[in-house]
Amino acid sequence: MENSPINIGNETVLPLADSDNVSENHSNWRIFGTKLPKNEIVYGCQVVMLYIVIIVCLVNLSIGNGDSNLWTALLSSSLGYMLPAPTLKAIKRV
Repeated sequence: MENSPINIGNETVLPLADSDNVSENHSNWRIFGTKLPKNEIVYGCQVVMLYIVIIVCLVNLSIGNGDSNLWTALLSSSLGYMLPAPTLKAIKRV
């Protein structure tokens, strides 16, 4: 009875079995039958896309294709996104 469908208006909804299984499914993705961490896949895709944008910007700036202001802005913003924000180390005063 615990996993029986629930009717809400015109919709039929199946309740979730247990919360542990749900959190496990959201943190791992199954790709080609292998469980892979979601965070690593997302990070890798973001880095690949960022490198593609940087390469396209450099190529277009090198060959002079299009508006150089556009490519410079894209290049600087993507580099700013990729580089970590600088932080000052706390100075211990004696």
